[in-house]
Amino acid sequence: MISGWVVRLVVSLALVALVLFEAGSPWITRVQLDGVAAESARQANREYDKTGSKAAAEKKAQETAAASGAALIGFVVAKDSAAVTVSRKAPSVIFGKWDKTKSYYDVKVDGLSEGGL
Repeated sequence: MISGWVVRLVVSLALVALVLFEAGSPWITRVQLDGVAAESARQANREYDKTGSKAAAEKKAQETAAASGAALIGFVVAKDSAAVTVSRKAPSVIFGKWDKTKSYYDVKVDGLSEGGL
């Protein structure tokens, strides 16, 4: 028969794991999106330098973001730079579904590329 302390230990470890997952999920998503935003901006900048078309540059940024599971929600391109904003919903078991904490799990990150890389 399983001792009471073993059950308490397993339940406690499960609760700690849940809290760590819920707290860390938006942070990990933000770190992942940082690279996605930078790469989307770089690709948009390259496309704009190559074609001179803002529409083609935005399409390239959308494709790059979508390939990583992110959505392009902001885009600006000029002669020597491109700026993008990408977003993704961080995974959540509990807090991402509550109205008071839902915005914490909607992660948005800006990316900038300068100099016609």
